[in-house]
Amino acid sequence: MSNIVSDIVIAKLSDPTLPPLDLYFEALKESCEASPPPFGEQWFGNNFRSHSVDANWFADLLSRDSYMEGYSAKQIYAYAHSVENQRIAESLKRHAMDEASHSKVFVRFLCMLFPQAMDEANLAIVKGYSPDLTQINFTHTDELKESMDNDSVLSTLVQINLFEIQALFLQFLLKPCVMAYCPKEHAGAAEALCNRLISDELNHIRYTANFIQEAADSGSKDLIFSGMKDFQNYLGDLTLSELTAAKMIGG
Repeated sequence: MSNIVSDIVIAKLSDPTLPPLDLYFEALKESCEASPPPFGEQWFGNNFRSHSVDANWFADLLSRDSYMEGYSAKQIYAYAHSVENQRIAESLKRHAMDEASHSKVFVRFLCMLFPQAMDEANLAIVKGYSPDLTQINFTHTDELKESMDNDSVLSTLVQINLFEIQALFLQFLLKPCVMAYCPKEHAGAAEALCNRLISDELNHIRYTANFIQEAADSGSKDLIFSGMKDFQNYLGDLTLSELTAAKMIGG
């Protein structure tokens, strides 16, 4: 029994010119089949589109997205400074920089789509969501770095990977809504920004998948398969509870 989420991700990442991801693909398929992600269901897309026709709701969504991207940037950047494996650490830092940049993209969407709402005060608020990571100092003790064992880092990479898959599908839903609200004079720029967000999410899925595959090849297959199943189940429950709390679905 296939699942649309794993099917699409596997299709997007499959590239014969790049290192194979066979064990990662297998783990992803099993986790999505065991706990089908809500964001891959038709009802989820219909629900998102029905709420998006409310301009106030959509503008608030863009503002919250800007905040969350900035928050995520700081969290990932801080975590990267605790990881001893330099390949992983540098990939995480690049990811964090992308997240900080995405925070600014959502501010641009707000200015393009809802300029009447972006007075000086509101613009200052949302611009403040995007951190300048180069100005943040992170100091971690050797004891903290030692606590970040390989299994702990691998577990975090699995979580990031599944969160990024969710983010990718939300970008798929977001793009047509952005284009529907966008004035014609900004359509080209808005579409390019949407495509950039989608491309970045795919890159984030790919680099975490690469590390997950490497770990599976090195003997951590069982840990990865169980971890992906457990976190996919948790992420699905979390999504449903957040939708219920936001009154987007019934309790």
